Amino acid sequence: MIKKILVIILCFVFIFSFVGCTETDTSIYVNVESRNELSGTKIGTDAMINISKNLWYDSSTRIVYWWNGSLGFSRYDTTPTPYYAPNGFPYRYNPQTNTFEEINYLK
Repeated sequence: MIKKILVIILCFVFIFSFVGCTETDTSIYVNVESRNELSGTKIGTDAMINISKNLWYDSSTRIVYWWNGSLGFSRYDTTPTPYYAPNGFPYRYNPQTNTFEEINYLK
């Protein structure tokens, strides 16, 4: 009797251990007009341009990030973090005027 209960419990544990297991899609989808434009575009940290000591912006999106410029394994290294405006959206940098602009999607 105890063996039957143990077998049933183990079967349920085994069956429910597979719930939620799916393959992860690691594809990157890019929507561009032409393949030639993508070949010259920098992405990732190569596209980051320094504004001041810890402020950088992405040259393709112009989104402003706080970052110390290093991605190593030191305790002082950080990953780029968006610099948010009071409206909750990240700032966008305008290199012509050297100003931060709030992104407003309601326009």
